[in-house]
Amino acid sequence: MIETEIWPNLARACFDRAIPLALVNAHLSGKTVRRYARFAGLFSPVFQHLSLILVQNEVQREHFIRLGANPARVRVCGNLKYEMSVSAAVEERGQALRTGLVPRHVRSGLQAARAEG
Repeated sequence: MIETEIWPNLARACFDRAIPLALVNAHLSGKTVRRYARFAGLFSPVFQHLSLILVQNEVQREHFIRLGANPARVRVCGNLKYEMSVSAAVEERGQALRTGLVPRHVRSGLQAARAEG
């Protein structure tokens, strides 16, 4: 599961079948934490069923622990969207896909927008 997509039925099904399930790039707003805390009986088991929760920062780690996650399974790894490196080969494949899938007039508009900003 990714970021804020928390699927209780999937977590339970994986747990029941001993299938590891991780929540990556996880984050919850303060408002969401307060709302989930009111329904701790529903959400705590979901977080306990996860094999690993990779959060963006220490504040997020505390949020998940507060909601019932096992502290040993909650780890800070930063924001994966901004901290991952992409190989040149992957960049080239992405460019090839964009060239084949995105109309030329849209590509030129995107290139102009990138150059400006």
